[in-house]
Amino acid sequence: MLPMTVLVGPAGRLADRLNRKALVILGNLIYLITVALIPLANTFGQQLWLCFPRAIGGALSMPAATALSVEEGRKFGMGSTMSILMMAMSIGMVLGPTLSGVIADSVDINAVFYFGGAVGLIGTGLFIWFTR
Repeated sequence: MLPMTVLVGPAGRLADRLNRKALVILGNLIYLITVALIPLANTFGQQLWLCFPRAIGGALSMPAATALSVEEGRKFGMGSTMSILMMAMSIGMVLGPTLSGVIADSVDINAVFYFGGAVGLIGTGLFIWFTR
């Protein structure tokens, strides 16, 4: 969280200047790849180094996604749009750990990270499809 905290301000300025959709896609791809690589990191140092590109991915995508939500809010109502964004994030915060626990118990802990990367890839694909 610390690297992301440092990077989110400059990334927000990028989201004001560059293509927001491209930033969301790039940030998501960086993030999902690093999540899928977690099982391959065997030492604490390797795990720590994976945090940095993951922070970059999160910092790139979140301000851009939020700015896109604001654009939609101008068309459909700000409160309604933000509540849908918050609802989607809340569903992810409930389903993510629950499904991860089921996968870890059923398969193994490494499968959780591969599953997370796959879900991120599917979500990014859906984002591309619905924002074309």
